[in-house]
Amino acid sequence: MNKRLKMAMLLFAIILVAALAISVAYSKYYSKVSGTGSATVAKWNFKVNGQEDNLGTITLGNTAAVNPNVAEGRIAPQTNGSFDVALDATGTEVALDYTIKFSNVQGNIPTNLKFYATKTESGYADEITDITTAGLTGSIGLDESKTKTVTIYWNWDYETGADDEIAENDEIDTTAGETPATITFDVVVTGTQQKYVPQQNG
Repeated sequence: MNKRLKMAMLLFAIILVAALAISVAYSKYYSKVSGTGSATVAKWNFKVNGQEDNLGTITLGNTAAVNPNVAEGRIAPQTNGSFDVALDATGTEVALDYTIKFSNVQGNIPTNLKFYATKTESGYADEITDITTAGLTGSIGLDESKTKTVTIYWNWDYETGADDEIAENDEIDTTAGETPATITFDVVVTGTQQKYVPQQNG
């Protein structure tokens, strides 16, 4: 073997060893895993009396309890009644607030006819003082049953007020009876996701 060939083989061997050394020095495990981020939007579902948009019209006289001294379907002093508003938020995944109001009232609601949120053995409680503007409000928590029936009671007292007010209120009631009208109204129920207010520390 001549000297030039030996030199060429030696140079090749040196280059090969250097290449292997560089390859080993820069080797490592490396994996890339791709994924997709996601966010699930909480479900919202709200129905009232089985409807999503229109409840229809309620005629107050049709909700009156039987009074043998008053014609059926009519209201007068010493009549009372109630009607139910069935809320259904089944499947909703947020806490919610609701408001129940009257709108499109046809006929004049008598001055001494009152609406209430509660009725007990001793009488009515929690008067709804402004049924057409503020209405009746409540809430359904996140972990509560999502179905709730709200009963609205009404009562037109006989001889309203204290002794010194009865005569005046009798006149008001009589005026309402002299120009009778069928009282109808739409019930508007609004459901709104409940706002979360973090508690302040300290």
